[in-house]
Amino acid sequence: MLRQATKKFKQTLAKIGLKLIHKPRKPSLTKIKGKKFYLHPKVFNPKWTFSSIFLAENLEVGNENVVLDVGCGSGFQTVFAAEKASYVLALDLNPTAVRCTKINIELNGLKNKVDVLVGNLLSPSQVEKLIEDSNFKIIRKVNKKSMFETLTVYSAIKN
Repeated sequence: MLRQATKKFKQTLAKIGLKLIHKPRKPSLTKIKGKKFYLHPKVFNPKWTFSSIFLAENLEVGNENVVLDVGCGSGFQTVFAAEKASYVLALDLNPTAVRCTKINIELNGLKNKVDVLVGNLLSPSQVEKLIEDSNFKIIRKVNKKSMFETLTVYSAIKN
């Protein structure tokens, strides 16, 4: 019982800490990994997150690749993917996040390689519609099991 209460207490403290670390008090401009980013209090802040920086440093994307960034947030991964890929389609449910991503794409001179849309991808049919509406053709669809769920992974080419 005490062990469970201690665990719950630690989880609550961790959540509070993450909220304090990731949210700027007001909109701000910052540099992360040599790139400029506009950050907004209503959008996840990647600056202090090891996983965000690790992923950006280890993106396996080539100039022949097209990237779909779902849940783009501030556009942190979008910026790093757009540097390497031929094209990036970035989506987020939060209109403020979409505005941040658009600003960050412009700040880093990548506007001609990225489209940013407000989008909610809840089902494979919605993903397929979005891919096709964005002038792509699906060339492969594979279901992959992860630890928690089955993910549908798409390969698509720009028409």
